[in-house]
Amino acid sequence: MELLDFEELKRYYHAMGLDSSVIPDFKDRLAVDALRQRKSDYADVLEVSLDLAERFLGLLPQDPMLVAVSDGEGHVLGFGGNPAMIGSLHEFNIVEGVRYGEE
Repeated sequence: MELLDFEELKRYYHAMGLDSSVIPDFKDRLAVDALRQRKSDYADVLEVSLDLAERFLGLLPQDPMLVAVSDGEGHVLGFGGNPAMIGSLHEFNIVEGVRYGEE
């Protein structure tokens, strides 16, 4: 298994002109029915991923960490972890159904 080279990632995103102090806009957002269908399509992945996240992050209840699960196109399908962190994301309109991408 290859480990991520965070310095290389920083250089890559810096070269793309991304600023880590700016929250990016999402590219699009699934309609309610489309989100419901996508979550149904990914039900097994969501169940396992969010259960694992809750178990792992449950060991660190005071730490502001979370896990976001997305589909292959980048649409956010669910969150697990610290409820305060999830609430903070919602304040910035980072919610289920939005899609982020590199383009």
